[in-house]
Amino acid sequence: MQSSGSALQRSINAHKLLRYSLSATQLTVNQESVRAAGLVREYFEALPLGKDIPKLELQPADDLAILAVQVYVNMYALDSAAAHLHKAVVLLEYASRKSPQSFQMRLALIRIYRLLGMFVLFLVFALQVP
Repeated sequence: MQSSGSALQRSINAHKLLRYSLSATQLTVNQESVRAAGLVREYFEALPLGKDIPKLELQPADDLAILAVQVYVNMYALDSAAAHLHKAVVLLEYASRKSPQSFQMRLALIRIYRLLGMFVLFLVFALQVP
């Protein structure tokens, strides 16, 4: 278990460093799509590492989900397709249920919902309630 946890942390650190060192030519929608799929797959593969942790603890694989969401948001920035943000929302909603204490996921959800215009809809409905 310890070696798997440390291997996961090394993998997360490697993904972060690789992401930071990408050039502008490597940031295309197709390449980002492959990266996002890989990160999501790794996230789901790493979830069993946190199956016995208390509810107040963060999942060890949370950073993989957050990295995947960052890739989806970058894909949205590249081609303005809302489908990328929808994928990010689905992943964040699922991951936030697995790790309810993750404020980073909640903040990312709020930001993405605002990009999708959900915040404005929320205000409209909230103001209509007597």
